[in-house]
Amino acid sequence: LPDYQITVPETITAVIPVGTLTSNQSIVGSPSIRIQAMPGHAIISGGYASAQGTGGLVSLVSGQGTITSTGTIVIKSVDSGNAGVSGKLEFKTGTSSVGSSGGITLGVGQGTTNGGRIYVSAGIGESPALAYLDLGAGISLESAGSVNMKPQGSSSATTASGITVQGGEATQTGTGGSVTFKAGASSSGTKGSLLFQDGAGTNRLTVSETETVVTSGGTIDLSSTS
Repeated sequence: LPDYQITVPETITAVIPVGTLTSNQSIVGSPSIRIQAMPGHAIISGGYASAQGTGGLVSLVSGQGTITSTGTIVIKSVDSGNAGVSGKLEFKTGTSSVGSSGGITLGVGQGTTNGGRIYVSAGIGESPALAYLDLGAGISLESAGSVNMKPQGSSSATTASGITVQGGEATQTGTGGSVTFKAGASSSGTKGSLLFQDGAGTNRLTVSETETVVTSGGTIDLSSTS
Protein backbone atom coordinates (compact mmCIF):
# COMPACT_ATOMS: atom_id res chain seq x y z
CA LEU A 1 0.00 0.00 0.00
CA PRO A 2 1.49 3.38 -0.92
CA ASP A 3 0.47 5.06 2.36
CA TYR A 4 1.38 2.14 4.63
CA GLN A 5 4.63 2.84 6.47
CA ILE A 6 6.11 1.11 9.51
CA THR A 7 9.28 1.61 11.51
CA VAL A 8 9.06 -1.54 13.70
CA PRO A 9 7.88 -5.11 12.90
CA GLU A 10 4.09 -5.58 12.92
CA THR A 11 1.79 -8.63 12.97
CA ILE A 12 -1.32 -8.69 10.79
CA THR A 13 -4.16 -11.14 11.45
CA ALA A 14 -7.01 -11.62 8.95
CA VAL A 15 -10.46 -11.66 10.58
CA ILE A 16 -13.83 -12.21 8.88
CA PRO A 17 -16.34 -10.22 10.97
CA VAL A 18 -19.53 -11.70 12.43
CA GLY A 19 -21.85 -9.56 10.33
CA THR A 20 -20.75 -11.21 7.09
CA LEU A 21 -21.33 -14.82 8.24
CA THR A 22 -24.60 -16.74 8.85
CA SER A 23 -23.00 -18.60 11.74
CA ASN A 24 -22.74 -15.35 13.74
CA GLN A 25 -19.17 -16.36 14.63
CA SER A 26 -16.11 -14.56 13.40
CA ILE A 27 -13.34 -16.48 11.67
CA VAL A 28 -9.71 -15.71 12.49
CA GLY A 29 -7.19 -16.53 9.79
CA SER A 30 -4.15 -18.60 10.75
CA PRO A 31 -1.25 -18.19 10.69
CA SER A 32 -0.82 -14.46 11.20
CA ILE A 33 1.38 -12.42 8.86
CA ARG A 34 4.43 -10.71 10.34
CA ILE A 35 5.71 -7.68 8.41
CA GLN A 36 9.29 -6.62 8.96
CA ALA A 37 10.38 -3.00 8.76
CA MET A 38 12.91 -3.25 5.94
CA PRO A 39 14.94 -0.40 4.40
CA GLY A 40 13.61 0.89 1.10
CA HIS A 41 15.41 1.61 -2.14
CA ALA A 42 15.14 4.54 -4.52
CA ILE A 43 16.27 4.51 -8.15
CA ILE A 44 16.53 7.59 -10.35
CA SER A 45 16.83 6.48 -13.94
CA GLY A 46 16.97 8.13 -17.33
CA GLY A 47 14.72 7.05 -20.14
CA TYR A 48 15.24 3.76 -21.98
CA ALA A 49 16.30 3.92 -25.62
CA SER A 50 15.69 1.11 -28.09
CA ALA A 51 17.31 0.39 -31.45
CA GLN A 52 20.12 2.88 -32.17
CA GLY A 53 19.15 5.55 -29.66
CA THR A 54 21.05 6.70 -26.59
CA GLY A 55 19.63 6.31 -23.09
CA GLY A 56 18.27 9.33 -21.27
CA LEU A 57 20.41 11.72 -19.22
CA VAL A 58 20.01 12.24 -15.48
CA SER A 59 21.04 15.69 -14.19
CA LEU A 60 21.21 17.00 -10.63
CA VAL A 61 21.37 20.78 -10.80
CA SER A 62 21.28 23.20 -7.89
CA GLY A 63 19.28 26.41 -7.91
CA GLN A 64 20.53 29.50 -9.66
CA GLY A 65 21.35 32.68 -7.80
CA THR A 66 20.65 35.69 -9.99
CA ILE A 67 22.70 38.03 -7.78
CA THR A 68 24.60 35.94 -5.24
CA SER A 69 25.80 32.32 -5.08
CA THR A 70 24.09 29.30 -6.56
CA GLY A 71 22.88 26.44 -4.42
CA THR A 72 24.83 23.47 -3.11
CA ILE A 73 24.25 19.79 -3.87
CA VAL A 74 24.93 17.37 -1.00
CA ILE A 75 25.10 13.61 -1.57
CA LYS A 76 25.69 11.64 1.61
CA SER A 77 24.64 8.57 3.52
CA VAL A 78 22.99 9.03 6.89
CA ASP A 79 24.70 8.26 10.18
CA SER A 80 24.59 4.67 11.41
CA GLY A 81 22.91 3.29 14.48
CA ASN A 82 24.70 2.27 17.65
CA ALA A 83 25.76 -1.14 16.30
CA GLY A 84 26.41 -0.44 12.61
CA VAL A 85 28.51 1.50 10.17
CA SER A 86 27.44 4.31 7.90
CA GLY A 87 26.56 3.51 4.31
CA LYS A 88 29.11 3.94 1.55
CA LEU A 89 28.84 5.99 -1.63
CA GLU A 90 29.60 4.35 -4.96
CA PHE A 91 30.17 6.24 -8.19
CA LYS A 92 30.70 3.84 -11.07
CA THR A 93 29.94 3.57 -14.75
CA GLY A 94 28.38 0.65 -16.56
CA THR A 95 30.01 -2.20 -18.45
CA SER A 96 30.70 -1.65 -22.14
CA SER A 97 29.79 -4.25 -24.76
CA VAL A 98 32.06 -2.66 -27.38
CA GLY A 99 35.04 -0.42 -26.64
CA SER A 100 35.99 1.36 -23.43
CA SER A 101 33.59 1.77 -20.55
CA GLY A 102 32.43 5.21 -19.51
CA GLY A 103 34.63 7.54 -17.49
CA ILE A 104 34.06 9.64 -14.39
CA THR A 105 35.01 13.32 -14.46
CA LEU A 106 35.27 15.58 -11.42
CA GLY A 107 35.75 19.17 -12.46
CA VAL A 108 35.21 22.69 -11.19
CA GLY A 109 34.06 25.77 -13.03
CA GLN A 110 36.18 28.63 -14.24
CA GLY A 111 36.80 31.48 -11.82
CA THR A 112 37.67 35.12 -12.38
CA THR A 113 40.58 34.79 -9.91
CA ASN A 114 41.39 31.20 -8.94
CA GLY A 115 39.67 28.04 -10.05
CA GLY A 116 37.71 26.09 -7.47
CA ARG A 117 39.30 23.38 -5.35
CA ILE A 118 38.57 19.65 -5.40
CA TYR A 119 39.08 18.35 -1.88
CA VAL A 120 39.29 14.59 -1.31
CA SER A 121 39.72 13.58 2.30
CA ALA A 122 39.58 10.31 4.19
CA GLY A 123 37.46 10.11 7.33
CA ILE A 124 38.53 10.62 10.91
CA GLY A 125 39.28 7.44 12.85
CA GLU A 126 39.29 7.08 16.61
CA SER A 127 40.76 3.68 17.48
CA PRO A 128 43.12 3.28 15.82
CA ALA A 129 43.42 6.86 14.57
CA LEU A 130 43.78 5.85 10.94
CA ALA A 131 41.95 6.64 7.74
CA TYR A 132 42.82 5.53 4.24
CA LEU A 133 42.56 7.09 0.81
CA ASP A 134 43.30 4.68 -2.03
CA LEU A 135 43.73 5.50 -5.70
CA GLY A 136 43.67 2.38 -7.83
CA ALA A 137 43.93 1.74 -11.55
CA GLY A 138 41.60 -0.55 -13.44
CA ILE A 139 42.04 -4.30 -13.81
CA SER A 140 42.72 -5.81 -17.21
CA LEU A 141 43.08 -9.39 -18.49
CA GLU A 142 46.54 -8.38 -19.69
CA SER A 143 48.32 -5.33 -18.25
CA ALA A 144 46.69 -3.37 -15.42
CA GLY A 145 45.87 0.31 -15.83
CA SER A 146 47.86 3.26 -14.54
CA VAL A 147 47.20 6.16 -12.21
CA ASN A 148 48.17 9.56 -13.61
CA MET A 149 48.21 12.74 -11.54
CA LYS A 150 48.85 15.57 -13.97
CA PRO A 151 47.63 19.17 -13.72
CA GLN A 152 46.41 21.02 -16.76
CA GLY A 153 49.00 22.83 -18.83
CA SER A 154 49.18 26.59 -19.12
CA SER A 155 47.05 28.10 -21.89
CA SER A 156 49.06 31.32 -21.87
CA ALA A 157 52.69 32.35 -21.41
CA THR A 158 52.53 31.80 -17.65
CA THR A 159 53.94 28.87 -15.68
CA ALA A 160 52.05 25.59 -15.69
CA SER A 161 50.72 24.11 -12.46
CA GLY A 162 52.89 22.00 -10.18
CA ILE A 163 52.21 19.04 -7.90
CA THR A 164 53.22 18.92 -4.25
CA VAL A 165 53.31 15.66 -2.31
CA GLN A 166 53.79 16.17 1.38
CA GLY A 167 53.19 14.37 4.64
CA GLY A 168 50.74 15.61 7.22
CA GLU A 169 51.78 18.24 9.75
CA ALA A 170 51.73 17.27 13.41
CA THR A 171 50.34 19.49 16.15
CA GLN A 172 52.20 20.27 19.36
CA THR A 173 54.83 17.59 20.10
CA GLY A 174 53.71 14.99 17.55
CA THR A 175 55.74 13.66 14.63
CA GLY A 176 55.07 14.85 11.11
CA GLY A 177 53.89 12.34 8.54
CA SER A 178 56.32 10.61 6.20
CA VAL A 179 56.13 10.31 2.41
CA THR A 180 56.83 6.85 1.02
CA PHE A 181 57.37 6.01 -2.63
CA LYS A 182 57.17 2.26 -3.15
CA ALA A 183 57.23 0.20 -6.34
CA GLY A 184 54.93 -2.78 -6.77
CA ALA A 185 55.89 -6.28 -5.69
CA SER A 186 55.60 -9.43 -7.80
CA SER A 187 54.94 -12.97 -6.61
CA SER A 188 57.17 -14.61 -9.21
CA GLY A 189 58.13 -11.95 -11.78
CA THR A 190 60.21 -8.78 -11.70
CA LYS A 191 59.43 -6.21 -9.05
CA GLY A 192 58.65 -2.66 -10.14
CA SER A 193 61.07 0.26 -10.15
CA LEU A 194 60.88 3.90 -9.13
CA LEU A 195 61.49 6.26 -12.04
CA PHE A 196 62.07 10.00 -11.70
CA GLN A 197 61.98 11.76 -15.06
CA ASP A 198 62.64 15.28 -16.29
CA GLY A 199 60.29 17.32 -18.44
CA ALA A 200 61.50 15.58 -21.60
CA GLY A 201 60.63 12.15 -20.20
CA THR A 202 64.25 11.08 -19.63
CA ASN A 203 64.92 8.90 -16.59
CA ARG A 204 67.16 10.82 -14.20
CA LEU A 205 66.85 8.56 -11.17
CA THR A 206 66.00 4.87 -11.34
CA VAL A 207 65.64 2.78 -8.19
CA SER A 208 65.14 -0.94 -8.73
CA GLU A 209 65.61 -4.09 -6.66
CA THR A 210 69.18 -4.54 -7.86
CA GLU A 211 70.52 -1.05 -8.54
CA THR A 212 70.11 2.70 -8.22
CA VAL A 213 71.06 4.72 -11.29
CA VAL A 214 71.46 8.50 -11.40
CA THR A 215 71.73 10.03 -14.86
CA SER A 216 72.40 13.69 -15.56
CA GLY A 217 72.80 15.69 -18.72
CA GLY A 218 74.96 18.15 -16.78
CA THR A 219 76.23 18.38 -13.22
CA ILE A 220 75.02 16.55 -10.11
CA ASP A 221 74.98 18.58 -6.89
CA LEU A 222 74.64 16.95 -3.47
CA SER A 223 74.41 19.24 -0.45
CA SER A 224 73.78 18.76 3.27
CA THR A 225 72.73 21.14 6.00
CA SER A 226 73.62 20.62 9.64
